[in-house]
Amino acid sequence: MGSGATGDRAERRFHQGVLAAWYALSVIVASTSVAPWLALVGVLVQLTGSVSPGLSLPRALHRWLLAPARRERAPEPHASFDRADALTGAVALAGAVFVFVGVYPLGWALVGMCVVSLALDAATDRGPLRGLADLMARLAEPPKR
Repeated sequence: MGSGATGDRAERRFHQGVLAAWYALSVIVASTSVAPWLALVGVLVQLTGSVSPGLSLPRALHRWLLAPARRERAPEPHASFDRADALTGAVALAGAVFVFVGVYPLGWALVGMCVVSLALDAATDRGPLRGLADLMARLAEPPKR
């Protein structure tokens, strides 16, 4: 077992891939009673990881199981990905809430949007929700004089 530092690019991609697969599983089994709970567990894992990458369960699995086998680690800045995790988690939470209250099409569409965004971000380093989170952060900054 090892303990690689958080913030590694492969670690982030693993985190996004695991969450995309988890949300996709909840969408695939959408007609079952366990599906909303699967989505909610994914939301909790994602939002916990957005507070601190060190609290992310998929990142911890990567650090302890996969990272020790790798020699190179490419650190990356956290802020953009933490914001994207928070926004994606909030969208998935809204989707899970809609599913719980019976608005299934909207709820599963929101969770599906999270699947697509996470998968694209993990594969291409460009996801629509990360772009939206970055845009919101830029708009929230005070104007420079």
